[in-house]
Amino acid sequence: MRIAVLGGSGVVGRHVLDEANRRGHDAVSHSRSSGVDLATGAGLDAALQDADAALDVTNVTTLRREPALRFFEATARQ
Repeated sequence: MRIAVLGGSGVVGRHVLDEANRRGHDAVSHSRSSGVDLATGAGLDAALQDADAALDVTNVTTLRREPALRFFEATARQ
């Protein structure tokens, strides 16, 4: 199974990628550094084109409620 791991360059994403690939899946990392921005949707269609599944393990580096809500609401819309 081909799995698109959104946020795959982060701490959790790297573990998800390693484990999925260890189990025989074709897990591919997607993040802003690879041209996929969930906040704007840039690159998302191409990233998901051949994927059988997508895992969103993105994160935001804030402990404040409002910025976190804005981030996750914006990315969930994409």
